[in-house]
Amino acid sequence: MKNIIHLKDYSDIYNPPKEKKIFKRAYCTQSRMVGVIGIRIHYEEVVLFFHLDYEEYGFDGFEVCDVKDETQIHFITEEMMGGLGAPLVEITLEEASALIYKAVDIGSQFLYEVPLAFFDYEEFLEETFNDLTKDTYEKITTEMTNAYEKINYFLMRTAGYDFEYRNLMLGVESLNFVMSDEPTMLLKNSIEKSKDCYVCHAVTDYKDAYKMQVIEIKMDGTIEKAEIKSEMVISPKEASFQLNRREYILVGYVDHLESFKRNFERKHPSAMKNLYDGGDLYTIFHSHNDHVKHSVYYLNEDVKGMIYVTDAHQVIIAAYKNTEFDDLKDLIHLEYPTLSMLMELEAEMPLVYQFVTSGQEDFLEFVGE
Repeated sequence: MKNIIHLKDYSDIYNPPKEKKIFKRAYCTQSRMVGVIGIRIHYEEVVLFFHLDYEEYGFDGFEVCDVKDETQIHFITEEMMGGLGAPLVEITLEEASALIYKAVDIGSQFLYEVPLAFFDYEEFLEETFNDLTKDTYEKITTEMTNAYEKINYFLMRTAGYDFEYRNLMLGVESLNFVMSDEPTMLLKNSIEKSKDCYVCHAVTDYKDAYKMQVIEIKMDGTIEKAEIKSEMVISPKEASFQLNRREYILVGYVDHLESFKRNFERKHPSAMKNLYDGGDLYTIFHSHNDHVKHSVYYLNEDVKGMIYVTDAHQVIIAAYKNTEFDDLKDLIHLEYPTLSMLMELEAEMPLVYQFVTSGQEDFLEFVGE
């Protein structure tokens, strides 16, 4: 999932005048089917940003911006919502409030806390609102175009225990179907069409290991029946054979490290940044969720590529598809023509994330060059 947890220090506007809360408009990403949405609410005084998860984390991101700072509004929008693969659509304040408090309820079930700064602005929301309806959900849900997409989303929402939304939007209220005894994540799903049903081979994370399930789904427009035919718990090593993908990698060297990172972050605010012992990892997402439409679904296929900048001044570009790898190389060459290229390779299985989590700084040493 594309979860981003940020809380910047806008101390000058974290103590708003309580008498002022004039609502102007609100927007939400059409990404509810992936379980995560972004909301932006405009008031006459400030703009509020929310990053909400409906599987476990609940209310997991909050930002505040001065209404006059249009550049910062755009930057925060891209930073918090640009990786969700869906456009923004307008919603009402009542709908926004209901979506926010629904996420708060889910997070509280798993003991996740709400960002403290939110409470200074809570009274800006509607105090009373109706339950979320299908009309509201339809606004923030992209239309499904084929059977593979419908099945993948059905299993995705089932794995995440997102039953209320799943039943309402997929019309499966009569199905009492679960995949696990606790919320989990659909990591991969392979769908085969047989004569009278679809056979799915699903891999999910499960406690300290993984679970592989064979699920039979019957549908005629809508999903009519879902049944687990077999399942087994598999080790991380066994799961790696199911989840591994070819990785294309380029290693470069940059002289001015901090300047490179500042410029990259300014030009690509939607890239998710994570800090590690050996450097900074930037994950670049697609602007769509078309990977869910395929007969073979991978959770991380919404990732276009990764840029890992090490403390040893190495810049590592990685992607799972050759075309996307070429796009990233062209982008970096265009934006940073002085970047020195050290090595390019094609790996049978992902190496970059192993390197990132190793704490090492020199990729050439890591691969034994």
